[in-house]
Amino acid sequence: MKKTTSVEKGLFTLSPQMMARPSVIIGGSGSGKTETALKTAYLEASINHADVIVIDAKGDDELAPRFVAAMRKAGKQRIKVFPVSSYYGWVGDTRALYNRLMAVQTFSEPYYENMSSLMLDLALNAPGGVPRSSDEFLQNLTLEHLKVRYRGLPEQRELDRIKPDDANGVYNRYRAFFRALRGKLDSGFTFDEADAVYIKLDTIAFAKEASSIGRYLIEELSHYITVRKLKGKRVLIIIDEVSALAIEHIANLSERLRSFGGAVMLACQSEEGLAKSQDERNRILKASHMLILHSCSSPEKLIERAGKHKTVNAGWSIRDQEGTGYGTLHMQDEYIIPSDDARRLDVGECFVIVQGAAYKVHVAPMKLDPASLADAQVYIEQQARSNDIAGQASTPSQEEANMLPTLSGEVNQSIVIQEYDDQQQSRLDEPDLL
Repeated sequence: MKKTTSVEKGLFTLSPQMMARPSVIIGGSGSGKTETALKTAYLEASINHADVIVIDAKGDDELAPRFVAAMRKAGKQRIKVFPVSSYYGWVGDTRALYNRLMAVQTFSEPYYENMSSLMLDLALNAPGGVPRSSDEFLQNLTLEHLKVRYRGLPEQRELDRIKPDDANGVYNRYRAFFRALRGKLDSGFTFDEADAVYIKLDTIAFAKEASSIGRYLIEELSHYITVRKLKGKRVLIIIDEVSALAIEHIANLSERLRSFGGAVMLACQSEEGLAKSQDERNRILKASHMLILHSCSSPEKLIERAGKHKTVNAGWSIRDQEGTGYGTLHMQDEYIIPSDDARRLDVGECFVIVQGAAYKVHVAPMKLDPASLADAQVYIEQQARSNDIAGQASTPSQEEANMLPTLSGEVNQSIVIQEYDDQQQSRLDEPDLL
C-alpha cells in the first residue's frame, strides 16, 4: 500500500491521495487554525493544481485579501469573492434547485416542512419552464399564479386543497430570504467559471440569513462537484466554523463529494463545533482520514485517534528517607499524545494524526508581502465596482444552465508542510523534525 505521509529533510509531506480525502482541523481561537487552512489551500493549489473553495462561516474581514494574495501566488487567475461578487445560483434541473431551496429553511414541525416541499415542487415544475431567478421563483410560488399555470391539469385538485394561509407562509419565508439578499444569488459568476472562490458569510450584512446562504451555496457546490465539474479536476473545499451552518449529515456529504474529486476540510474551534449532536460528530471524525489538532481546551477524545503505546514505569521503595533496595517495574498503556501536550501547543504548532500515527508539526505561515496584500485588496475592490456597474449580469440561458461538461485527467504531486523541531518528540512515531 502506498504511503500517504512521509518525512524528508525536516519536511512533513502528505500525498495527493491523502489530500483527496475528508479531513478536520480543530483549534481554539488564535491557535493558528485558519493559517493552517490557508497554507494547505495554497499548497494544494500550487502543487496539486487543485481548485480551492473556502466558505468562511465566521466572516473574517482579514482573510479575504490574504486568500486572494495566496491564490494569485499559487498561479490562480480566476479568483472570486462572495458577496463582493454576486453568484448565479439557479444552474441545474428542478431537483437541484429543490435541494438548494429546501436547505435554506429550518422547520420546527414536519407539517410545515411537507407544505414547503409541496409548494416548491409545484413552483419548480409549473408549466412554462424552470424558474431561473428569485423573481421568477417567487412569482411561481403564489397560490393564485400556480392555479393559473396548472388549470385543467391533475395538480389543480392538489392546489384546491392547499389552505391560503399555509401557501402564504411558505411564500413569505422565501420572499424574506431573497429580499434580504438583494439579488446576490440571481446573477454573477458560478463555480464553473472560477479557479478559487472565497465565500464570506457576512453575519453583519446578512445577520439572519448567513447560515441559510451557506447551506444554499453548499447544495449548489455539491451539484457542481457531482454533475458539472470537469472529470479529473481536484477541488479542495474548506468550511471554517462548520457548526454555524447547521448542515445535516455533513459526514455523508463529505464522503459523497470525495467520490467525485471534491475533498472537504472542516475547521472549527472544538469537537463540539463540528456538529450539534454527538452522533454526527462521531460520524464526521470517523469519515475523516486526517485530523489536524491545534491547541484546544478539551483534546481528550481527539488524541485517542493517535492510539496508545506501552511504557515502562519504575518505582523505588524508600523508608526513613533512605532507599530500601527494593523497586518495582510495570508496563502501562499511555496515549501517544498526552492531553497536556495538546493543550500547550504554541501558535502554529499542531499534531497531525493520520492512519493511527501522530506527527508534531509547525506550519510555516504564508509569506505574503504588503504589496501583494495591497494588490489583493485593490482586486477585491475592483470586483465590487464591476459588480455595481454590471448591476444585474446576464442570466445564463436554460440550455447553458444545464450543460454537463466532462474531462478526464489525473494529477500526481505531493503537498508539503514544514515540520517543527521538538525535543519532546520521542513519544511519537517519528523523531524530532525541523
